Amino acid sequence: MIRKHVIAFKRRKFAVEVRIPRQLHLVGNMRRIIQSRVCLWLTSFLLSATVGFSSERPCENESGPASKNAKGDQNKQPLVELSRFEFTEVHMGTQFKLTVYAEKKSIANKAAASAYARIKELNSILSDYDPESELMSLCRNSQPDQPVKVSKELFTVLKESQRISKLSAGAFDVSVGPVVKLWRRSRRQKKLPMDERLAEARGLVDYRKIQLDEDSQTVELMKPGMRLDLGGIAKGYAGDEALSVLRKHGIRSALIDAGGDIVAGDPPPGSSAWQISIEAADSNKKATRNIYLANAAVATSGDAYQYVEINGTRYSHIVDPHTGLGLTDRSSVTVIAKTGMEADALASTVSVLGPTKAVMWASFPGIPRVSALIVAMRDGLPKHVTTGAFAQYFDRPGSKDTRKDLNKLYGKGRRLKQR
Repeated sequence: MIRKHVIAFKRRKFAVEVRIPRQLHLVGNMRRIIQSRVCLWLTSFLLSATVGFSSERPCENESGPASKNAKGDQNKQPLVELSRFEFTEVHMGTQFKLTVYAEKKSIANKAAASAYARIKELNSILSDYDPESELMSLCRNSQPDQPVKVSKELFTVLKESQRISKLSAGAFDVSVGPVVKLWRRSRRQKKLPMDERLAEARGLVDYRKIQLDEDSQTVELMKPGMRLDLGGIAKGYAGDEALSVLRKHGIRSALIDAGGDIVAGDPPPGSSAWQISIEAADSNKKATRNIYLANAAVATSGDAYQYVEINGTRYSHIVDPHTGLGLTDRSSVTVIAKTGMEADALASTVSVLGPTKAVMWASFPGIPRVSALIVAMRDGLPKHVTTGAFAQYFDRPGSKDTRKDLNKLYGKGRRLKQR
């Protein structure tokens, strides 16, 4: 007598045949018991054999036979060769240079056009030169007890500005607009402003009189005649936004240089970092050192190019919010931060504080770790001071030697210009 039992396991069917000779002369019930016991034993054996077979060899899937390569190399996507493309346009009163790596020129062109469109949009929001900008509209319309609703972009920049102003006790202050406007006129005329007008302008400078309401996204200027100036933070924010746009277009390896405010994305293909040259404090000298970074931002602020001499004194274009005049201590400040907006604002802050105060300020509790290089001119000679972890950026990642010809590894470096 033959009984056939069918067992299903992992989409396979195994037919088990059990033969019980009639010569055993077993009664019907005993025969069925023996058949059942034998079937259970054979089932256990087949299951264990099938599991062993499955663990030792790759099974064929529904889409076809298994790969012959156990490591799955055939499933890896081929590497896409990326080419370097560069673009330059003038926005916010300076050159915005984009360096991108893309698969095709058409992809790079489309991404760059979108990034420049975003920068242009931000300029219409944050500019203090354009009388029709949202910033200037805010200055005209906001009065005490009359808050004005603003865009997300303007509120974001003002919120970060207020944070740094509080941390620096006003060394960074975007309400500096009245004295900046007065100082621009003095630079053109090469003549110091009158004491009365300077005192009047200084009376309107106070970051504590800028009231932000995050829930309603409104801004209130609590002094009539206040004028905001975002020149020390807007370009860094624009660089951040430009990089974000490039990433949305699938471009990860990119560098945005906004006239001294640099935002870096992923490094160039085959490299571990972007090489950036820091210019000397003296415009007659070449760049002093290189730094290497990726997915970070760096900004340099100094008076190597923008200054004026009045009555034998050299004044910087950078205005001290407390005095209303340009800085007189020659210096070059380079700050590395996570975002372009933060690096831009901190470079201006450290410039106003000066080397001694900046080093002390960077060590205060509650102050974010500031990685800065301060080059101050003393008796015609540069004096270098670093804070935070800035020194580690002098070396190429993975190496302690900066004397090698790094241009062969990273290509042509980007020089970090002073603002």
